[in-house]
Amino acid sequence: MRRMLLMAAVLFGTLASAPAYAQANDSAYAGEVMLVAFNFCPQGWHATDGSLLPIQQNAQLFALIGSAYGGDGKTTFGLPKLSGPKPANGPALTHCISLQGPFPLHAEHAGGNMMGPKGHH
Repeated sequence: MRRMLLMAAVLFGTLASAPAYAQANDSAYAGEVMLVAFNFCPQGWHATDGSLLPIQQNAQLFALIGSAYGGDGKTTFGLPKLSGPKPANGPALTHCISLQGPFPLHAEHAGGNMMGPKGHH
């Protein structure tokens, strides 16, 4: 009986401390690319496989990358096509691009003037 209680306590402690399911980072920038060690992209992300996406449903990402990677620039735009490095001991890794999130800002010059897309504040 004592052994059963000990095993139950160990099992409960293991389950209670188990990590939550992995989720995409809520603070990822739109257009951010991440590399994952599995063969799919988390929700809100898309594989960087050269797919064409509709502009209407992905206006924020289109505002960042335009049609630089394909598409007609009117109704569709393309994602970059990145192939993951293949580790010596396993399958290839997957590159994913964030479809939504905060719009990344950049400093226009060393003075720190924060600019949005195409130089707009």
